[in-house]
Amino acid sequence: MAAVWKEVLGIEKISVEQNYFELGGDSIKAVQIVARLSKYKWKLEVKDLFEQPTLEEASTMLKRITASISQESVTGEVLLTPIQQWFFEQTFSEQHHWNQAMMLYSPKGFKPEFVHKAFEKITEQHDALRMSYIQTDEGIKQINNGLEGTYFSLESYDLIDENEELLRKIENEVNQLHRRFDLERGPLVQLGLFRTREGDHLLIIVHHLIIDGISWRILLEDFQMGYEQLLKKEEITLPEKTHSYQEWAKRLSHLAQDARFLEKEISYWKGIETTVVQPLPKEQQIESRKWVECNTIQIEWTKELTHHFVHSAHKTYQTNMNDLLLVALGLAFKAWTGQEQLAVQLEGHGREDLIPDTNISRTMGWFTSFYPVLLNIDTTQDLSYVIKSTKEMLRRIPNKGAGYGIVKYLTPKQIIEEKQLSFHLQPEVNFNYLGQFDEGNKETGITFSSLSSGIPVGANSEKTYPLDVSGMIVNGRLEFTFTFHHKEFNIQTIQTLAHSFKENLDQHDRTLLQ
Repeated sequence: MAAVWKEVLGIEKISVEQNYFELGGDSIKAVQIVARLSKYKWKLEVKDLFEQPTLEEASTMLKRITASISQESVTGEVLLTPIQQWFFEQTFSEQHHWNQAMMLYSPKGFKPEFVHKAFEKITEQHDALRMSYIQTDEGIKQINNGLEGTYFSLESYDLIDENEELLRKIENEVNQLHRRFDLERGPLVQLGLFRTREGDHLLIIVHHLIIDGISWRILLEDFQMGYEQLLKKEEITLPEKTHSYQEWAKRLSHLAQDARFLEKEISYWKGIETTVVQPLPKEQQIESRKWVECNTIQIEWTKELTHHFVHSAHKTYQTNMNDLLLVALGLAFKAWTGQEQLAVQLEGHGREDLIPDTNISRTMGWFTSFYPVLLNIDTTQDLSYVIKSTKEMLRRIPNKGAGYGIVKYLTPKQIIEEKQLSFHLQPEVNFNYLGQFDEGNKETGITFSSLSSGIPVGANSEKTYPLDVSGMIVNGRLEFTFTFHHKEFNIQTIQTLAHSFKENLDQHDRTLLQ
């Protein structure tokens, strides 16, 4: 347990009495800890770690894994999960171009044949990377293909002699790769290797239908592990598979009809969905919003402030990152709109402990959960009251929101109608905190590139929410982006909102460090 904590949290020494959250832990890192423990045949549930957050306490919750999970390749139809059903429900104009991407950097350069071999092993190991999507009379069918096809492409670009035009040429090629996806014919993984005088940049693009934030961590960890093994002239050996995305989707469909599960979920969401919330003040009403018409404002924190925030946030009020980020956001919106209540669509990692004897800690796919929350910001009270009330509100949400999409998309309509649940609430703000991404691999020298990973979503694709707020910690810095349509909101308005959010977060940091 100590070894795994040190790996995931990036620390050299640890006491058995130190608090997991004090060491910089969060829910996403908890899933990584669960995954690494499973390699040693130990099972730990995320909720156990949250309830017993010291090394000494958490170790008492470990159980031996005795049941074996099939290591065979998965093939055949896979039921669409709630988030995937949401995606196809939107009927995006450019649904083939709806990706996520990362750019890696190696000053020593990448060996193309090793990159290729590593991804051959990764697409063999992670079945979800071999998906395709076929339109039928009954709707979209998700098919998990076998090993006989080609499930990624690798393009190499020799730009060692380029100087002034280097960045422009890389940008053009990166965006060309983003546009090469085809959901039915594939492949849904595209790689671009850019060789420059200062080293190589490796672009990894994956269609969002088969990847999410935690899946990226699995992918990057497995790539660096496999690449390092090849450098040492060893065969690639990756950790064992956990339950497949196919099995997870099947078990979710059964859960969606479980009476005990539904009773708690429906009771809670009926109360939320009947709430009336005032719309955001807009410059003008627009009929549709395209990504090409949107602007982005980015804010970031220093490494010092980020470190203080991550390692000190829990102490005073026993909160986590998400609690304080949402308080800061709510206060910023209250200052702008004057409204005490704000509806926010939250995104979570979706890998909650919903189904007994199910292990998806090392399973790749799109697991993201999405659910509405109502932030109540009463500025007549002091900051500590607002923080505590927000924390308590978030703790009351059943299954950390993962049940909302299950009920909305998988529970039979007849049951929904009988329980008189209707989904009317339409939050205008989407909030997503992706957590912390590791700074790099000391053995291979691979880090995150400073170059752009391109435009992930098609320019003419529809933007679902008027305002998207997303953040992550990369290379030790917390950064957030605010994305909006230029006709709906004035750029100065969103700049003020973003900086108000940053000031509120800084105020939390100063308060918590006192």
